[in-house]
Amino acid sequence: MQPNRPIAELSSQLISQIAAGEVIERPASVVKELVENAVDAGADRIEVRIDGGGLSRILVSDNGCGIPKAELPLAVKRHATSKVATLADLEAATTLGFRGEALASVDSVAELIIESKAAGAGEAWRIQRGAVEPAGGMTGGTRVEVTDLFFKRELHEVRKYGNGACDGADGTHRASQSAGRFFALCQWATSHAA
Repeated sequence: MQPNRPIAELSSQLISQIAAGEVIERPASVVKELVENAVDAGADRIEVRIDGGGLSRILVSDNGCGIPKAELPLAVKRHATSKVATLADLEAATTLGFRGEALASVDSVAELIIESKAAGAGEAWRIQRGAVEPAGGMTGGTRVEVTDLFFKRELHEVRKYGNGACDGADGTHRASQSAGRFFALCQWATSHAA
């Protein structure tokens, strides 16, 4: 039985980690969210690289519209989105994602680096741990790198996600199959977009 504790507000970090548990179940969930963001950004070329079954590293690069420098800090905040601003927007949403939780959720359970060059911008920018600085070598679009997935969780949570998620060759194979089905769906959705 739990000891009596006074009612208290949760820390913003714990709130983000709880929300991450609803959005980010395993490495394939991260890939899905990042690819959806790329498709919603108008990308017609998306590259995904995965190391260590996605627990070590996930890299998603696209040639979409990019994120302006001023919006990069908002991109990793909960409930910040460019996809809806009103109830009417929400009811008419045609994007794959709209809640503004994916990047914030990933950031709460992993190391997250976003590099982006918005259309028409003179230079690319990078955000890591809240710091925005110039990023070289980008011609446009966005590059999201996720490393050490779930390292910000307690050990028992890592074990929960690690078991069967992508641990070893068999887990990696299962994640690859799920990602393959998802990418086929994305290709279909992109080719049938109005």
